[in-house]
Amino acid sequence: MQRPPPLLLLLLLLHRRLWLLWLHLLLWLHLLLWLHLLLWLHLLLWLHLLLWLHLLLWLHLLLWLHVPRPLYGGRPSQIHVGPPCRSPPPPGAGPAASARVPHPLRHPRAA
Repeated sequence: MQRPPPLLLLLLLLHRRLWLLWLHLLLWLHLLLWLHLLLWLHLLLWLHLLLWLHLLLWLHLLLWLHVPRPLYGGRPSQIHVGPPCRSPPPPGAGPAASARVPHPLRHPRAA
């Protein structure tokens, strides 16, 4: 059996080493590309969430400013400027008079 010439052995060995080096380099580039894409996707996801939160805050502020808030804890304001809207009640009519009228659904002796 004839041995191959040393130059051919050297080329085969070099070819094998270059091929492994090239494969190693491709795998590293592939890994770096995926890491780079994941980093960008991660940043885009955070920006997307921040954008949604920002929009929700603006919507909340807009609705909060446009919904009328009653003064004094839910009661309408007692401040009135201008002439009275209704005529004054007749004499003898008022909260005390309405308290004297029996309730139509309540029995008079139940009170």
